[in-house]
Amino acid sequence: CFFWATLSVAFGQNYIPFGIRYQGTVKGDMIVVGNTVLSPQGNQDYTGTHGDNSRIEMKYINVVPESGVFNSSSATVLDPNPASTCKKVVRAYLYWAAAYTQERLDNQTNPRLERSKFANVKFKVGSGVYRDLVGERVYDGNDVVSTNGGNYDGQRAYVYRAEVTNYLNGTIANTYTVGNIQAPKGTETTGVGYAAGWTLVIVYEDLTREARNITVFDGFSVVNRNNNPTIDISGFKTVPTGPVKAKIGFAALEGELGIPGDQLTMKKRDGSYEALTAPGRPANNFFNSTLTNENGINPYRRPASTNLLGFDAGIFELANSGKTFLDNNSTSTSFRPTTVSSAKGADAYYPFMFAFNVEVIAPHIVMEKRVLSSAGADIT
Repeated sequence: CFFWATLSVAFGQNYIPFGIRYQGTVKGDMIVVGNTVLSPQGNQDYTGTHGDNSRIEMKYINVVPESGVFNSSSATVLDPNPASTCKKVVRAYLYWAAAYTQERLDNQTNPRLERSKFANVKFKVGSGVYRDLVGERVYDGNDVVSTNGGNYDGQRAYVYRAEVTNYLNGTIANTYTVGNIQAPKGTETTGVGYAAGWTLVIVYEDLTREARNITVFDGFSVVNRNNNPTIDISGFKTVPTGPVKAKIGFAALEGELGIPGDQLTMKKRDGSYEALTAPGRPANNFFNSTLTNENGINPYRRPASTNLLGFDAGIFELANSGKTFLDNNSTSTSFRPTTVSSAKGADAYYPFMFAFNVEVIAPHIVMEKRVLSSAGADIT
C-alpha cells in the first residue's frame, strides 16, 4: 500500500505553514548534517559556554577559502553501511538560514549583508569545485520576529532551500561544504543575537535495510511562550508486530544553550504530550545550539564546535521501546515544539525543517520465470 503523508500547523505566528518537501517509502534511511558559519573562534572549534548569541563577537568561519568565498564550513557524512554495495541517494535537500537585523543590512561591511543575495550560496562536494546555487524561498518576509523594543535592532530571519540530489552523484559518504551564506557578523548588543548555518538532508536507499516511510517537511514558525505549533503527521502505517522504530530530524534557528525551557514534545498513545530527549539534548533544553546525530554531538565537522550559538540541526532515534508513542499499525502522530518559562526566561526559536521516518512493511514482489512454447504452452 502507498500512503500520502500530511502535515498541518495551527498557531498565531506560523509565518509559512509546514508542507511536504519529500515523501516516499524506501529500503534505507535518512541522514541530517550541517554546520554554522558564525563563531567567536572563527575556524577553531568553539567549546565555550556563552549562553546566547548576543553580546559576543560573531566572526565568519571560512575553512575552505577560495577566491570570492567569504565564509564556509563543512560536514562529513560517513558510509552508513560499508558492508552494503546496494546504496544510492534518493533525494537530498540543502537548507540555509540566518537571523539578522536591519542595522546589519544598513551598516555591515567587508562584505555587506545584502538581502538580494539571501538565495545565493556556494556548495562543494568532496574535492570538487564550488557550485553556485540559487535557492527556493522557504521564508524571507523581513518581519521582526523577536525584539527588545525596537524594529531597527529587532531580529529578522530567512530560510532558503535547494534540491542537490544530482550534485551528490549517487554517493552518500563525502565531505560537504557550504559557503557565502549571507550572514550578520560582529557584536549584537540588544540581546536578540545573530545566527546563521546550513543543513543537508539526505534520503538514501540501501536494499539490505528495512523499509521506512520517510517524509521531509519545511516551513517557518516562531515558537515562544504564546505560540506553540501543533504538527500533525499522517500517511504511514507502522509494522503490524514487533518493535516500532522511528527517527526524527530537525533544524532551527535561535535555540540557545543558556536559556532552557524549549521542548520538542510528541503525542503519546493516551493523547497527552511528553517532552522528548535525545543524546546531547535534554528534555527542557532540546534546542540548545548543537549539531547532533543518533549518538550525540556530531564531531565530523569543520569546525566541530559544541556550541553553535543559535543554530540547531540533528537526527535521533525515538525512544519507543514500550510503544509509548507509536503502536503497531499506527497511522498518525503529532509533534508540538513548545517553550516554558524558567528562571532565565523562556527561549524563543524558529524551526524550519522537520523529518520523520518510521519502519513499515514494504511491498513484497515475487518474480517467477516461465518458458512458453510458440503455442503458448508452459514448458518450464
